[in-house]
Amino acid sequence: MDLQAGLRMRQTELAAARVRYGYRRRHILLRREGWEVNHQRADRIYRDEGLSIRSKMPKRKRARRSS
Repeated sequence: MDLQAGLRMRQTELAAARVRYGYRRRHILLRREGWEVNHQRADRIYRDEGLSIRSKMPKRKRARRSS
């Protein structure tokens, strides 16, 4: 397994574990783990794998009763 494939696999694992993190935060996590990758490569892999931040569900609005 080459470096690129390992990086793709690790970034996909991070995306599954940290669904609210974007490529910038994941880039920092990869650097802390010892991967020598710049943010542009992290972004390219992020887009090529079809990863994206999952948006939060909107809070339901309640009908207020005025007294």
